[in-house]
Amino acid sequence: MQTVFVGLGSNVGDRLKHIKEATAAIKENIGAVQLASTIIETAAWGNTNQHAFLNQVLQIQTNKSAFEIIDFINAYQSKHRNKDYTKWGPRTIDIDVLYYDSYCIFAEEIELPHPFIAQRKFVLHSLAEIAPNWSHPILRQSQANLFSNCADKTEMVEYLNV
Repeated sequence: MQTVFVGLGSNVGDRLKHIKEATAAIKENIGAVQLASTIIETAAWGNTNQHAFLNQVLQIQTNKSAFEIIDFINAYQSKHRNKDYTKWGPRTIDIDVLYYDSYCIFAEEIELPHPFIAQRKFVLHSLAEIAPNWSHPILRQSQANLFSNCADKTEMVEYLNV
């Protein structure tokens, strides 16, 4: 079994519903959700001219490979994608694999750990909440340390813990 962390985000429509539905699909198709961070609301990262996101990180136990997981996520996102999808644009649902255990994978379809973890305060906040001592396999720092040293100043508001 592998420990996997995924980030969920939504800023279109019923954001909470989209996150709950994606979580249910992950439980059914990837593996058991061991921990779920508090859902937080943040301004968009990258393209900031859009509605705020609800974000959450899940810790999952799975026997699926990283490639099986990314295939499922890509299919799920395609099925639930809003019509005017653009990179870093509004999202009905966005699912990112953040870590696949302590593996480093550099392939066309996936790069792990996620290349922007250390730059995204909202991701680090949630990772530090549920796995503060989890070590980034390349940076060799805990999530708590990465969060406390993150230069991102994006404001976050706790939305709800579900």
